[in-house]
Amino acid sequence: MKEGTENGKIDRRIQRTYEQLTDALPQLLLRKDWSQITVQELCDAALIRRTTFYQHFQDKHDFMQWRMRERLKEFSMYIDVVEPPQDPVEHFLLLSTRVLDYMSQHPSFEKVAMETGDRGVRMVEGFLRRCVDIVVMRLNERGDSDREDGAFGIPIRSEFYVGGLLSAMRWWYGNGKPCTKEELIQYVRGVVKREWNA
Repeated sequence: MKEGTENGKIDRRIQRTYEQLTDALPQLLLRKDWSQITVQELCDAALIRRTTFYQHFQDKHDFMQWRMRERLKEFSMYIDVVEPPQDPVEHFLLLSTRVLDYMSQHPSFEKVAMETGDRGVRMVEGFLRRCVDIVVMRLNERGDSDREDGAFGIPIRSEFYVGGLLSAMRWWYGNGKPCTKEELIQYVRGVVKREWNA
């Protein structure tokens, strides 16, 4: 991504360009796969010129990487305000709930997932994989001195839970959210609690 170093007026224009591209992306993804979307189509949908696009991004993949980084920054700030419970299972479940809450506050991602079937679910899953990596990192940093699982207990369990959560969310989005997010977390809670206490 090319960095802008202009004055405040130009910076506002750059921000507006980013917003237009960001708003255009979900609408395009409702119609076709990311691999089939061209820079020209993205520019047309965002009502900007190709030359403007290339002033800020090398190609469409550069733009997508920037967008994902921005989402991750937002999500990181969103979960940093969570006071971690002492119970590592409850910590994982609380942060998992925050993932779902964050997604519900960004309906463009949910809209793509709901209306494009497996194609949209794959896109959301890629984002969730990165989001939940933050959850794993926090659990790994905390550890759990009360258990006798050894040095790798938390990392291995975390990866197990992440895989399970992603599968559950893939099912949830792929089936049109047949239950509430609270019910989904309750189901995940039951599985995790049984496994943790086994």
